[in-house]
Amino acid sequence: MDSVNDENKKPATTAANPATEDQGSSASYNSKKPSLINRKFLKGEAFVPPSDRDNFVGFRPHHIFLYGTLMDPVQLQKVLQLENRPTLQPASIVGWKIMLWGQYPALVFNPGNIIHGMAYEVQKEPHMEYLKYYETEAYKVKGCNIKLGNGTEVAGETFIYNGDKNLLKKGSFDLKDWQMKQLENKS
Repeated sequence: MDSVNDENKKPATTAANPATEDQGSSASYNSKKPSLINRKFLKGEAFVPPSDRDNFVGFRPHHIFLYGTLMDPVQLQKVLQLENRPTLQPASIVGWKIMLWGQYPALVFNPGNIIHGMAYEVQKEPHMEYLKYYETEAYKVKGCNIKLGNGTEVAGETFIYNGDKNLLKKGSFDLKDWQMKQLENKS
């Protein structure tokens, strides 16, 4: 054990430490030229990551899982201020359950449980902001894996409940009932 510790205390050789080399040994150093990143480090240059899409931090189109009033294409069209009806796909997520906050559904964590809803691909950052405004601060965005109706799984987001869980009650949300109430309110 002491021989290992003694070995770690020895100074580095000149071949491994170019700063201690003299002029006569520079030929042996050049034959073992350090990598580009090591040369930049030795010169004191900062590392600049490549400007590819993996390092892009701005908005990217992505899927969002919808499970309440936004499953209604007419309602989603209004909220997003779209000219045409949005295309929704049947979808599901795992690990959540629906409870009710008043008449509105709210996702809360429940391992292994499957929730069925709809998926929409958000194309523009303002659209995501419209969705956040519609959902209010009672909900927050959470990343999730979405299984689309065709069996494809995609990374996406959904809105989960962000309020006092004591205000929630057991229940479910029925889109058709909500749509009927909307029709009744118009007449």
